[in-house]
Amino acid sequence: MVLSDYAKGLLTDDVIRSCIEIAKRHHLPIVVDPKSVNLHRYAGATVITPNSKEVMDATGIDPTDDDALAEAAGSPFYARRP
Repeated sequence: MVLSDYAKGLLTDDVIRSCIEIAKRHHLPIVVDPKSVNLHRYAGATVITPNSKEVMDATGIDPTDDDALAEAAGSPFYARRP
């Protein structure tokens, strides 16, 4: 299942949770293209694919300068909490 969030209001937290639950029930991978800086709203997704700006907005880490920083930005520990 692909959830492509354009921040237009369709992918509310409830819709995202429902989609993830349905996909898990059917053993489907869940790919998220996020727009929200709150990456925790996509919890349970198989993979989240933010671009560099979205990573910076969500974590405060610039992933383009250093591989270790990019890896750190991918850690849930660094993502801002809602």
